[in-house]
Amino acid sequence: MLKNFTTKWKKVFAILCLTFLFFSFCKPANVENKDKNLFPYRNQKITFLVTIPQAGSAKAIADWFTQETKAVVQITEVGYDETFKKTIDDINSTNPKYDILTIWYPELGILVKKDAVIDLTSWIEKNQNTIKPNDFIPSIYNAYTLQRKKKMGTSI
Repeated sequence: MLKNFTTKWKKVFAILCLTFLFFSFCKPANVENKDKNLFPYRNQKITFLVTIPQAGSAKAIADWFTQETKAVVQITEVGYDETFKKTIDDINSTNPKYDILTIWYPELGILVKKDAVIDLTSWIEKNQNTIKPNDFIPSIYNAYTLQRKKKMGTSI
């Protein structure tokens, strides 16, 4: 199924992962500003596929992102057993419906082996003041994100 992965879809998948990371670090706005230039995503719908155990975190992230951007975030919750199939189906679709995808960490190796994700090591290092990778427990963080001695994702 992953044989048909194009460079374009690899980039799209990487961008989706990075967008999810961006959502993870948004803070609620303190000041309400109606200027359209400050809210280019106002009323745009963003779809977010998330596993059920992460639904609470996803809802908090979506609320923060909505406050910051005025975008509408629609969350679709799926079980771990459905995550990989929905991810691959959406990435291979001619009309993908998810803007942000989460994956179950045991499936990361399959995606790496098929070159479906990109190395985030330098990006994480560059943004370590925001991501704070040292705050994660190494034995868990590395098990969830490290493949071929490279960071191929980040935990939420």
